[in-house]
Amino acid sequence: MSDNYHQPVMGGTGPDSFLIGFGQYPFFTDSGGNAATPPASDIYNPNPQTGTLNLYTKRATYFNCSDPAAPGSQAILSYLSSLPYSVSSSCEQSHFYPAVNHGQGFNPDGTLLAMSTREDSVTIWNVKSGRPLPPVLYGHTQSVSSVDFRRDGKVLASGSLDGDIRLWDVETHELLGTLSAQQKAIKNVAFSPQKELLASVGEDDSIVLWEVDFEGWSSRACRLANRNLTPKEWGTYFGNRPYRKTCPSL
Repeated sequence: MSDNYHQPVMGGTGPDSFLIGFGQYPFFTDSGGNAATPPASDIYNPNPQTGTLNLYTKRATYFNCSDPAAPGSQAILSYLSSLPYSVSSSCEQSHFYPAVNHGQGFNPDGTLLAMSTREDSVTIWNVKSGRPLPPVLYGHTQSVSSVDFRRDGKVLASGSLDGDIRLWDVETHELLGTLSAQQKAIKNVAFSPQKELLASVGEDDSIVLWEVDFEGWSSRACRLANRNLTPKEWGTYFGNRPYRKTCPSL
């Protein structure tokens, strides 16, 4: 497909792709499929920060383009109304549309689908039954923008606008560890065919490569700290994995 089709609506290329498959734009709903208002923390404010041209006041997930008073909407609605021909914004009243990509991805054999969901979480679905597999994966503090399964299907990575990457055990849904490279917001995460390597792309287009080798993490933590991690530190970086000394000889 040529680049003539490039972000025809306000939103990331992920949400835009819904237009190809469904002919309409997705919006935030309640559990009954009715248009609803998302949490305030998930509402986008694309107005520039004071003294800048392109740093958003608040990068989040949803926007209400039907409301001229909503951040970022007035200038676009005014422009459309000034045209010598009629143009509809296609923004339904009180509907909140996604402004950024939502994380979603299948496991290697296609039996599971991981999707970012409400309350900055991730839900894993059984594709055959169409049912979610509890529990939901909570821990991020902002919207989840990207997910990816490791090539053996045993680990799921989730990247968020909060700047963190979380690694989850697919079978137990337990947190395995947290990665943070101060990339502000994570746009995308992807495992390489070699299962121990993970790439993350930040909002500033920086790329970080991670070794996702838990044994290697433990020995590296010993070398860097020159001591055993405390149980609290262990929980921060290794999640619910059973605590053990990172420096067995100390």
